[in-house]
Amino acid sequence: MSKAAVSRLATARPRTALLASSSRTLPLVSALLSRSSHQPLLALRFNSTQVNGHLPTETTSGPAVPQTESAAVAAAARLKPAGDPNAANQVFSPHPKLTPDPNRQWKAPEQAEQYYVLRNPVYSEEELKAVRDTRREMKTWTDKIAFHSLHMVRKVFDKVTGFKDGQVGVTSEQQWLNRLIFLETVAAIPGMVAGMSRHMRSLRLMRRDYGWVRTMLEEAENERMHLLTWMALKQPGPFFRLCVLIAQGTMFNFLFLAYLIHPKLVHRFVGYLEEEAVHTYNTTFLDMEKGTLTHWTHTPAPPIAVNYWRMKEGATLKDLVMVIRADEAEHRDVHHTLACLKADQPNPFGQYKAPTGGAAAEPKKAVQTQPAQAQAQKEAVAAH
Repeated sequence: MSKAAVSRLATARPRTALLASSSRTLPLVSALLSRSSHQPLLALRFNSTQVNGHLPTETTSGPAVPQTESAAVAAAARLKPAGDPNAANQVFSPHPKLTPDPNRQWKAPEQAEQYYVLRNPVYSEEELKAVRDTRREMKTWTDKIAFHSLHMVRKVFDKVTGFKDGQVGVTSEQQWLNRLIFLETVAAIPGMVAGMSRHMRSLRLMRRDYGWVRTMLEEAENERMHLLTWMALKQPGPFFRLCVLIAQGTMFNFLFLAYLIHPKLVHRFVGYLEEEAVHTYNTTFLDMEKGTLTHWTHTPAPPIAVNYWRMKEGATLKDLVMVIRADEAEHRDVHHTLACLKADQPNPFGQYKAPTGGAAAEPKKAVQTQPAQAQAQKEAVAAH
């Protein structure tokens, strides 16, 4: 065979393979082309044209999303066909999952927060001012165990941290932030434990949950947002984080085992815990009036808080304390009510009506007023 024939045969083989590959992909192409026009096809760009020093990536019908040249080349190197002599001169676009979605508009972290958190409460001025520091009377042995165990833990915590309850102007701003941050790391645990336990119970028994899981998970998310809000004012050090790690491990396992044995005891315990949280935030008002936190009345609230609670323009840290105190009061009433219910009774706080205001309406947690909460508690006690 002559050298010319050998050369023609060598160049024909890649073309034959390409035709064979094309014949296999024709049904797929036909299926894609038969789709409706409102579903855009993915246009792959196999050129080396640069935009502002960057390589364009895969796009749909919109503009290319810039990607750094090093990342694009690294991703393209993994996608080059093995044994293709022409692959070295081509730039292959990375897989779409390796690049940002070109149709998704970028948002700042503070703005994007409200898109992936659960429903959060939005209170009126009347609801914020109606919050009171209440104490539930102990009636059963479960109430007494929950109350005394909680107050024993609080006394130890106050003594270790040097907190003087009821004394104005003694606690500094840094001490207040340390206390609030630490308490929120603990307060966010019971909701997740209860929601997880109820979820597993529903799966295990193959029964409905009647709204308990959603309410508990919303509470856990809400308490976590309290923590993230206060951390915008202070970043704890290594020793503080170690203490949080120890407290979290102890509290989570204790509440998990207790919830498996006696769920009502845990709900009552958390109800008394939330009573102390409301009392703590009431104490901060005394320091804001004539103590070490007077500047909080005109200090702007963090952006994460303004977006999460959809606070009014010009909101201050005093307004932030008011909405967090209202959250704690709601958690207090919810847990005291659930402690009076049986495991299979519907959750009176789990009823939610979808908004009807169109695209501008945002989901809102079913926030009950004080009379409505009192009525729900009376019905629960009567059923119990």
